[in-house]
Amino acid sequence: MKFIYNYLAFAAIVAMLFTSCSKDENTTISNDPSVQSVDLTFGALLNDLSRKAEVNKEHFDNVPDCSDAEPAYVELEISYAGQSAESMGVITIDILSEGGDYFTDYSEKLKIPVPDGDEVDVTLKSFIVFDAEGNRIWIAPIAPDDNPDLYDGYVQDPLEFVFSVQDGTKPYIDVEVLCYDRRMANEYGYVFFDVVPEVIYPYCLFINYCDEDGRHFVANYSVDLYFGPDDTGIQLYDGISLDDVDDADYGIVAGNYYSDPLCLIVPGKPDALAANAPYLFLVIYPNDWDGNYGDIDNSPIEVQLSWNDVNGLLNADGTTNEYDHILIGECEGALSGDGSGGNGGGTECDPTNPLADCDDDGVDNGDDLCPDTPENTPVTSEGCADADEDGIADKDEKPGCINDPDANCGETNGPVACDLTIPAPDSGCSEYFLEGLDGFVQITQPAGEFPDPYFIVPEGGGDDDRIGSVTIQLSDDLYPVVTVILNEGFSADDYIIEVKDESGSDVTCENGISLPTPGGDEPDIFEEFSNLGNYDYSFFVRIQINACSAN
Repeated sequence: MKFIYNYLAFAAIVAMLFTSCSKDENTTISNDPSVQSVDLTFGALLNDLSRKAEVNKEHFDNVPDCSDAEPAYVELEISYAGQSAESMGVITIDILSEGGDYFTDYSEKLKIPVPDGDEVDVTLKSFIVFDAEGNRIWIAPIAPDDNPDLYDGYVQDPLEFVFSVQDGTKPYIDVEVLCYDRRMANEYGYVFFDVVPEVIYPYCLFINYCDEDGRHFVANYSVDLYFGPDDTGIQLYDGISLDDVDDADYGIVAGNYYSDPLCLIVPGKPDALAANAPYLFLVIYPNDWDGNYGDIDNSPIEVQLSWNDVNGLLNADGTTNEYDHILIGECEGALSGDGSGGNGGGTECDPTNPLADCDDDGVDNGDDLCPDTPENTPVTSEGCADADEDGIADKDEKPGCINDPDANCGETNGPVACDLTIPAPDSGCSEYFLEGLDGFVQITQPAGEFPDPYFIVPEGGGDDDRIGSVTIQLSDDLYPVVTVILNEGFSADDYIIEVKDESGSDVTCENGISLPTPGGDEPDIFEEFSNLGNYDYSFFVRIQINACSAN
């Protein structure tokens, strides 16, 4: 796979791997007196970007501005022989500063056990620096094994790199980092970080080519993939083909041409986007294949993918999937580079073609029970309008339930609803919701050691409208705990929090009215639903806050 790095910003370069070897007193971290602990410290220093870019002019068509924010903490990963489970995975450590230098705070998880008189090799696998608001600002890039020189001209030692830790030393390891620019989110060697949402899914292509006579062949091709409805989005893949995949191949077996599927990983859709709206843009580049189908039209073929397209291929486990079978070429029903969109080369969609999607709702004509659904309308798996995306078609909803995502809405003797309320916002205050949604948000298993962050946003708002952050997690006793911290300049006046489990059982809720100003380091809102035991991921939470601005 080709990497794109025309716009990478060289933001920070530092002296590499200088070590203080003073014989500091060591402390044991095990019962073995012959094994001592060595404390690691990682440092990063921001250099003059514009001057460095001029020196490496051939690498930079454009130099984006670096964030002015101060680094607050780092998320990093290390590995070494005999590593304890507690120090595996992502480690979050505060960043300290002194005289313009930035370095990691002391952490028990950075204690490396080293036998007396010996040394241990440690691998730094990832290193991402955040500001106090949780925004990524610096990144240590990761070079792929098959292209270790990818970041020449940017950093001298990209990750992953190995350094030795000797008994009796106190290593200070400086790390070369780049400015983080969200436009190039997939260009630092990490997988889709900061692409919203961060959960990733498999997507596998199996493409056939057909000629004018209708004969089908396995196809040779490469693809580009963008996060967005067209090629102005974030490019996730650039010209990837089976040649770039280690465990996939194509060729001839027993006189027959064959091809493995091309499997990619893709992000889910943005939360505010309808499930049938395009959010991925796929460009297929057909290749000639001597001996198979020969020379063909190599015009690129553009395909928009919705969440319905991706999700419809997932199996029940949510992690494995079926292949997306795509037919390209010259026969009826095939996609071609002239924009015919699978309608046999015509300009009108053929409603009798079961493989076409004439109402563009992500459901093929052959499976679509509602073939005239208006554009960008959420639909069920059968292609019928589903305004609240609860899997029940609007035409089948019970009275008053079209916009209620609770699948039990309207059922007699159904789950108990929350009977608490809060007043309308006072003058100078406004309503805000969890993730900007006036409804329940699914809380899934965190991807790492710490809870996934959520945000308080006005209804329908975006990232720039956030006024605070939320952590939602399960306690050791498996009951939900909700913590809300508002940005400086905002205060919570009233709130209501509703919780229910995945089975759609009763809603439990808590509220607060005319809240006092929190003291010291206390959060603005803290609720423990200790009466709810034995919860598990996933569950659902709704938060509504009347918040006031001091501005």
